[in-house]
Amino acid sequence: MAGSTESSNASLYSAAALFSCTKCFGRYALQELSETSMLCKSCRSSMLAVKCTYCRDEFQQQSGRSNPSPVCRTCAMNLQNFGKPRSCDYCNVIAAFSGKLCDRCTANENAHGPPVQCGQCRQTCAFDMISMRRKSDDKLLCWLCMQSYRKALQRA
Repeated sequence: MAGSTESSNASLYSAAALFSCTKCFGRYALQELSETSMLCKSCRSSMLAVKCTYCRDEFQQQSGRSNPSPVCRTCAMNLQNFGKPRSCDYCNVIAAFSGKLCDRCTANENAHGPPVQCGQCRQTCAFDMISMRRKSDDKLLCWLCMQSYRKALQRA
Protein backbone atom coordinates (compact mmCIF):
# COMPACT_ATOMS: atom_id res chain seq x y z
CA MET A 1 0.00 0.00 0.00
CA ALA A 2 2.86 2.37 0.83
CA GLY A 3 4.41 1.80 -2.62
CA SER A 4 1.23 2.91 -4.38
CA THR A 5 1.05 6.07 -2.27
CA GLU A 6 4.64 6.96 -3.20
CA SER A 7 3.98 6.46 -6.91
CA SER A 8 0.81 8.58 -6.80
CA ASN A 9 2.71 11.34 -4.95
CA ALA A 10 5.47 11.20 -7.59
CA SER A 11 2.92 11.58 -10.39
CA LEU A 12 1.36 14.58 -8.59
CA TYR A 13 4.74 16.28 -8.35
CA SER A 14 5.63 15.63 -12.00
CA ALA A 15 2.21 16.87 -13.21
CA ALA A 16 2.49 20.09 -11.20
CA ALA A 17 6.14 20.87 -12.07
CA LEU A 18 6.53 24.47 -13.17
CA PHE A 19 9.54 26.13 -14.74
CA SER A 20 10.39 29.81 -14.81
CA CYS A 21 10.75 32.00 -17.88
CA THR A 22 14.35 33.26 -18.19
CA LYS A 23 13.20 36.83 -18.87
CA CYS A 24 10.12 37.59 -16.73
CA PHE A 25 10.64 34.73 -14.22
CA GLY A 26 6.96 33.76 -14.45
CA ARG A 27 6.11 30.12 -13.67
CA TYR A 28 4.92 27.97 -16.60
CA ALA A 29 4.61 24.32 -17.62
CA LEU A 30 7.63 23.12 -19.60
CA GLN A 31 5.54 22.78 -22.80
CA GLU A 32 4.69 26.50 -22.67
CA LEU A 33 8.35 27.58 -22.75
CA SER A 34 10.57 27.69 -25.83
CA GLU A 35 13.03 24.81 -26.10
CA THR A 36 16.28 26.71 -26.49
CA SER A 37 15.88 29.93 -24.51
CA MET A 38 13.15 28.90 -22.02
CA LEU A 39 10.98 31.96 -22.75
CA CYS A 40 7.22 32.23 -22.28
CA LYS A 41 4.96 33.19 -25.18
CA SER A 42 4.67 36.87 -24.23
CA CYS A 43 8.45 37.25 -23.82
CA ARG A 44 9.08 35.45 -27.13
CA SER A 45 6.78 37.87 -28.94
CA SER A 46 8.68 40.86 -27.48
CA MET A 47 11.94 39.57 -28.96
CA LEU A 48 12.80 39.53 -32.65
CA ALA A 49 13.95 36.35 -34.41
CA VAL A 50 16.94 37.31 -36.56
CA LYS A 51 19.59 35.38 -38.48
CA CYS A 52 23.22 35.59 -37.50
CA THR A 53 25.38 37.35 -40.07
CA TYR A 54 27.97 34.59 -39.95
CA CYS A 55 26.50 31.16 -39.14
CA ARG A 56 22.97 32.01 -40.42
CA ASP A 57 21.39 30.43 -37.37
CA GLU A 58 18.21 32.03 -36.05
CA PHE A 59 18.31 33.54 -32.57
CA GLN A 60 16.22 35.88 -30.42
CA GLN A 61 17.32 39.51 -30.33
CA GLN A 62 15.97 42.12 -27.94
CA SER A 63 13.33 44.27 -29.66
CA GLY A 64 14.93 47.47 -28.32
CA ARG A 65 18.19 46.79 -30.13
CA SER A 66 18.42 47.52 -33.84
CA ASN A 67 21.70 46.01 -34.97
CA PRO A 68 22.26 46.20 -38.76
CA SER A 69 24.42 43.07 -38.68
CA PRO A 70 23.17 40.74 -35.91
CA VAL A 71 25.66 38.23 -34.53
CA CYS A 72 24.76 35.31 -32.24
CA ARG A 73 26.61 34.72 -28.96
CA THR A 74 28.74 31.88 -30.34
CA CYS A 75 29.93 33.87 -33.35
CA ALA A 76 30.53 36.97 -31.20
CA MET A 77 32.77 34.91 -28.93
CA ASN A 78 34.55 33.38 -31.94
CA LEU A 79 35.06 36.87 -33.43
CA GLN A 80 36.84 37.96 -30.25
CA ASN A 81 38.98 34.81 -30.10
CA PHE A 82 39.82 34.21 -33.78
CA GLY A 83 38.97 37.38 -35.71
CA LYS A 84 36.99 37.61 -38.93
CA PRO A 85 35.91 34.22 -40.36
CA ARG A 86 36.41 32.83 -43.84
CA SER A 87 34.08 30.80 -46.02
CA CYS A 88 33.59 27.15 -45.04
CA ASP A 89 34.95 24.70 -47.63
CA TYR A 90 31.79 22.56 -47.51
CA CYS A 91 28.75 24.80 -47.03
CA ASN A 92 30.25 28.17 -48.15
CA VAL A 93 28.83 29.89 -45.07
CA ILE A 94 31.19 32.59 -43.80
CA ALA A 95 31.63 30.99 -40.39
CA ALA A 96 34.97 29.14 -40.51
CA PHE A 97 36.68 30.97 -37.65
CA SER A 98 39.48 28.50 -37.01
CA GLY A 99 40.46 26.27 -39.89
CA LYS A 100 38.79 25.56 -43.21
CA LEU A 101 35.41 24.35 -41.90
CA CYS A 102 32.67 25.96 -39.82
CA ASP A 103 31.79 24.45 -36.43
CA ARG A 104 28.62 22.85 -37.79
CA CYS A 105 30.40 21.05 -40.67
CA THR A 106 33.26 20.00 -38.38
CA ALA A 107 30.87 18.43 -35.87
CA ASN A 108 28.79 16.74 -38.58
CA GLU A 109 31.87 15.38 -40.34
CA ASN A 110 33.17 13.90 -37.08
CA ALA A 111 29.79 12.32 -36.31
CA HIS A 112 28.53 11.27 -39.77
CA GLY A 113 31.51 11.10 -42.11
CA PRO A 114 32.27 13.17 -45.23
CA PRO A 115 29.56 15.32 -46.83
CA VAL A 116 27.43 14.21 -49.77
CA GLN A 117 25.49 16.16 -52.37
CA CYS A 118 22.42 18.05 -51.14
CA GLY A 119 19.16 17.12 -52.86
CA GLN A 120 18.14 20.74 -53.30
CA CYS A 121 21.14 23.05 -53.81
CA ARG A 122 23.39 20.33 -55.33
CA GLN A 123 26.41 21.39 -53.26
CA THR A 124 28.48 18.76 -51.47
CA CYS A 125 27.51 19.96 -48.02
CA ALA A 126 24.82 17.55 -46.73
CA PHE A 127 25.55 14.93 -44.10
CA ASP A 128 23.75 11.59 -44.11
CA MET A 129 21.80 11.75 -40.84
CA ILE A 130 18.82 9.47 -40.38
CA SER A 131 17.10 11.93 -38.02
CA MET A 132 17.31 14.72 -40.62
CA ARG A 133 15.93 12.47 -43.36
CA ARG A 134 12.86 11.70 -41.27
CA LYS A 135 12.17 15.41 -40.83
CA SER A 136 12.49 16.17 -44.56
CA ASP A 137 10.35 13.43 -46.13
CA ASP A 138 13.41 11.19 -46.75
CA LYS A 139 15.28 13.88 -48.73
CA LEU A 140 18.98 14.37 -48.13
CA LEU A 141 19.35 18.11 -47.47
CA CYS A 142 22.13 20.31 -46.15
CA TRP A 143 21.55 22.41 -43.04
CA LEU A 144 20.69 25.62 -44.94
CA CYS A 145 18.21 23.86 -47.24
CA MET A 146 16.70 22.07 -44.23
CA GLN A 147 16.11 25.42 -42.52
CA SER A 148 14.32 26.85 -45.57
CA TYR A 149 12.33 23.60 -45.92
CA ARG A 150 11.15 23.86 -42.31
CA LYS A 151 10.19 27.53 -42.79
CA ALA A 152 8.17 26.60 -45.89
CA LEU A 153 6.36 23.87 -43.93
CA GLN A 154 5.54 26.32 -41.13
CA ARG A 155 4.06 28.81 -43.58
CA ALA A 156 1.93 26.19 -45.33
